[in-house]
Amino acid sequence: MKTSLWFLLIFIAFVWGTSFTSIEIGLTQLSPASIMFWRLVPAAALTVIIVYFFGYKYPVNIRYWILCAITGAVSSSIPFVMLAYGQQNIEAGLAGILNSAVPISTAVLAHIFLRNDKLHPLKILGLVLGVTGIMIIFGLDSLHEFDLRSMGQLLVLGATFSYAMGFIFGKQIVTTAKYANEESVNSLVICSSCLICGALWMFPLVYFIDGGLQIPHGLNVWLPLMFMSIFGTGIAYMVFYYLLSQVEATKVSMVTFIIPPIAIMVGWITLGEVLSPNIYLGMGVIFLGLVCLDGHIKVIFRWLKPKHTD
Repeated sequence: MKTSLWFLLIFIAFVWGTSFTSIEIGLTQLSPASIMFWRLVPAAALTVIIVYFFGYKYPVNIRYWILCAITGAVSSSIPFVMLAYGQQNIEAGLAGILNSAVPISTAVLAHIFLRNDKLHPLKILGLVLGVTGIMIIFGLDSLHEFDLRSMGQLLVLGATFSYAMGFIFGKQIVTTAKYANEESVNSLVICSSCLICGALWMFPLVYFIDGGLQIPHGLNVWLPLMFMSIFGTGIAYMVFYYLLSQVEATKVSMVTFIIPPIAIMVGWITLGEVLSPNIYLGMGVIFLGLVCLDGHIKVIFRWLKPKHTD
């Protein structure tokens, strides 16, 4: 990827890395569904304002909006709620580490559904290492006793699979969406459309899960929630969909490679979270797998290979 695209990827990683701590703070007053309502609805409203500010128009196409409704569900509303429920029983830093498994699911789904993003031996090695890292994080105790902590980890992993489906559907939309005049739909409009649908999904979800919307009180909760909504969702997703229009879905999913250290650091500074050694070992194995998935392991080997001079 170009250097400018890497800077955008790092920006997304930073704001998404802080979101795990924002969720932990939100859980002190709200249920998971209500937290994600406040994450999605203001973010969607922000993108609508920006779309109309730049003079773009939304497509009038049933197939387009059906795809956006599916993408909005699997890339935001469903995984957001699963993630928040999972974080009721695990640390923000651990959630960030498990979230790094997104490229593993993305690589498999991309191989099945996308023509130009196929598996090869190095990617398969990356998948094996990624799964091994996840097993190390879960630990042997999970094999003997399945508790709430194990359930929390499974919910976060379920969210990563849903995110991966969002990458695939999102890539499909940005490459095929067109207006009636065959002009391609701008990635900003696509992002806004998907977030609008994701926000709309939250209205029935918050009713059926919580029995009604819960409202936070105090700036100590409002500020983290609004930062997560405006920067970690609205702006970050606009950048995310732009990246999807520029590079392969698997490479965009590499943002989760950068998120865990940020999530761990923010969780440690703000909440005093301390993670066990096996979690860091598992993270290291997952990262090695992600390097293989991205293909950069070849660059490392070329750098380590001795150079012969005459």
